[in-house]
Amino acid sequence: MFARFLTHRNVYLLGLAGFLFGLAMSEFVISVAQFLLAANWLVSRNFKTKWERIISNPAAWLIWFFYLLHVIGMIHTLHFDLGADELRIKLPFLLIPLFVVSEKRFSKLEMKGLLSVFVLAVILSSGFGIVHHFQHRMDIGYDARWSSLFISHIRLSLMIDLAIVWLLSLVLLNNEKKWIKIFSSMLVLYLAFYLFQMQALTGLVILPISLLFAFVFAQSESIAISKIKLIVASFGAVFLISSAFYCYQIARPFIDFKEHLRSDLEVNTVNGNQYLHQLDNLMQENGNQVWIYISDPETRAEWNKRSKLDFDGVGNTGESLRATLYRYLTSKGARKDSVGMQTLTAEDLLAIESGEANVRFVNQTSIEKRIYQTIWELNNYQYDAGSFEGHSVAQRIEFWKEGWLAFKIAPIFGNGTGDVRAMMSEQYVKSNSILSKESQLKPHNQFITTGIALGVIGLFSLIICFVFAFKYSIRKPVQLAFLVILLLSFISEDTIDAQVGATFFAGFYALFFCQPKSS
Repeated sequence: MFARFLTHRNVYLLGLAGFLFGLAMSEFVISVAQFLLAANWLVSRNFKTKWERIISNPAAWLIWFFYLLHVIGMIHTLHFDLGADELRIKLPFLLIPLFVVSEKRFSKLEMKGLLSVFVLAVILSSGFGIVHHFQHRMDIGYDARWSSLFISHIRLSLMIDLAIVWLLSLVLLNNEKKWIKIFSSMLVLYLAFYLFQMQALTGLVILPISLLFAFVFAQSESIAISKIKLIVASFGAVFLISSAFYCYQIARPFIDFKEHLRSDLEVNTVNGNQYLHQLDNLMQENGNQVWIYISDPETRAEWNKRSKLDFDGVGNTGESLRATLYRYLTSKGARKDSVGMQTLTAEDLLAIESGEANVRFVNQTSIEKRIYQTIWELNNYQYDAGSFEGHSVAQRIEFWKEGWLAFKIAPIFGNGTGDVRAMMSEQYVKSNSILSKESQLKPHNQFITTGIALGVIGLFSLIICFVFAFKYSIRKPVQLAFLVILLLSFISEDTIDAQVGATFFAGFYALFFCQPKSS
């Protein structure tokens, strides 16, 4: 019985299923699956047929050429060990297309089965995450993005986006049984709920755009599909308008903010102490300027009476307690003096000690808080209002600036495979960056990162992979959505410079675009 099942085709499908399952659950499973696929490829032989399929598949050659450029980049790299590690991370670019292009095309049932395994892994990964989230969301310093337990929360959010698109294609486009459509709809709602709970802004921003491409912009002459397009476009328009209005309401205090004149500010506290007014620092909380109406002696004395944590020390999550306290008082519309300190309740004190800087978000882990934090970071970056250390959005802008300067050093052929981090470190020193050494990271933009390593030649090669795939997928909603998800993620992430991101790209690129034209 087992021997009958153990055919090369079934082992091949098992290896791919394990590969797709490991994407959201385990890098170890991904590695084991690749070894299984490699062994099966060698044992199955039939190399003549495999070669015929390989030479007639341009998509496979395009992604192999991109990998080859990384190999060539080892010639002029200054960090051979890092370059070798990058070749290892991107090895799926070479292997997975090879395995897929060598075999006959998937049947519809096989493809559905593989995608179902992928969705199962995403459901399990998010399921463990949601349990962890509700167990720990009230912990001091807890970040909702930590609920992605097995892989990066950003990578998981991209996979969730793709899973949602495929599930919706079952509901809207395929002639599935009613119970499958109902079950798929429920999974879509659950995954969307998890995205909001995880506060994965990257996934939440990319999702509606990928849905528009999948169900509105994908070409089709079917009247039924045209009706679906109209429905999705209508819902999409309502969603985008609602989201824009929601974000506007959150950003409105920043938009309506008016700078103070020193002549309009009081000079002394009710106790006769002189206020400190730093009018050039435009940091805000809830539309109120933070660094005005400050009396350190009064707030220090009052705080140290009521808290065991020192005013001039740090809170429970390692941040400056003074800064957190002043932001919190400002969010309440209170001054930073003895009178303002009297407005703080025991709950307020606990929140400040735990690192909460805004009364609006005490005991909250909502998406509203994440959007507010993003706007707050951008506002501070615009006005140079304090350090943006540890603030992911503002830091990315700095990464992009330094990355662009590093790219211009060797724009044609790049600096070599594995040299990106070293080039960025040199550029941070040249620019006298205010970021600490620990925060001086890679560009967090795949286009810039590829350009630094391989120059415009490598960048052009990567873009050509997508151009070819777009042409092929213009009538295939799920494939089109996959490309959109990847391209948009490249703006704010070095998506394919990590193991899971590289395998996610290579795996689905192979499944969608590297199958032979015929069986």
